[in-house]
Amino acid sequence: MSKFDVFLAHNTQDKSQVKEIAFALKQRDIKPWLDEEEIPPGRSLQDEIQQAIPLVKSAAIFIGLQGLGRWQRWELKVFITQCVENKIPVIPVLLPGVNNLPEDLVFLKELRWVAFSNGIDDEAALDLLQWGITGKKPKNREQLEQKPGTIPAQELIQSIFNLSPQQRERLQRERDFLKKAYTLQSQKVANIRNVWVIETDPSRKFQYEQQLQTEKRILQDLADNLDAIEQQLLSDDSVKNETIQKETELPNPMLKPTNLPSEISNHALVKLIRDKMNLDEVRTIWYITLNTIMDNEVSSVNISNCAIQLVERARQRDLINQLVENICKERPDIANSVNP
Repeated sequence: MSKFDVFLAHNTQDKSQVKEIAFALKQRDIKPWLDEEEIPPGRSLQDEIQQAIPLVKSAAIFIGLQGLGRWQRWELKVFITQCVENKIPVIPVLLPGVNNLPEDLVFLKELRWVAFSNGIDDEAALDLLQWGITGKKPKNREQLEQKPGTIPAQELIQSIFNLSPQQRERLQRERDFLKKAYTLQSQKVANIRNVWVIETDPSRKFQYEQQLQTEKRILQDLADNLDAIEQQLLSDDSVKNETIQKETELPNPMLKPTNLPSEISNHALVKLIRDKMNLDEVRTIWYITLNTIMDNEVSSVNISNCAIQLVERARQRDLINQLVENICKERPDIANSVNP
């Protein structure tokens, strides 16, 4: 059962404007899902968003002068897929100063958008947005002829993450930078934790504890940013695989389990692990596949990030066959759920 009327996906730089719109929607008895109101501190942004998606009736994708934020682009991919499957509308919303869809978002042209052309308190735009969310035309807008928001076509999904070579190269550079930053921040957190553990003075121990919490939040932000980039790169890989109708074959067919398809993509393995397995099971399979402890290898304990890292490490070490075999051995009940 839906708990929220609309999910408000937005770039962090546009948050103040989106919060104003969220307040206006509440005044109209519309319940929005807004990240800062629904995600407790310290929680994984990606995990919380995934849990929120089944709870909403529609999605409003806000586009400001800075374009889509990293997480917003990932949300859009997920929402378009969900909308196709569950027949819920996606409503592009142009914030003040944006008069048309940016070039990199032309895939949204088939969806009718709402434009706040006259400022953030534009009542006409709010009426349109309300209509798109609720499906009920406001009484004072009887002359309106077309409802904003449309249930997207299946073909729209493939265009969202089709990155240009330049975009992909930029994301890879940013990912590499964030990985280095995450490693340094992890060491900083570990050092502070070690000092905090041995400190005996209550006052200084409290100071270290406060510092530790601050640095851990920074670490989580880095992990979330890494997750977002990996999601974009993986989704781009998936789109390209579907476009050319080619998937990555298991390196050694002789080791291929009989209860899995003859071909399986890395994206399908990630989805299998993320959707069907819990963190303890991933830790076990990580260890028996890579012969290392996951907590010493993965950049966070987020289930999606662990899945991505496990498949990537197995691929780099030529152990994809072994990974698939270990999944089948540990969880034979889910082996047939892989749909490459």
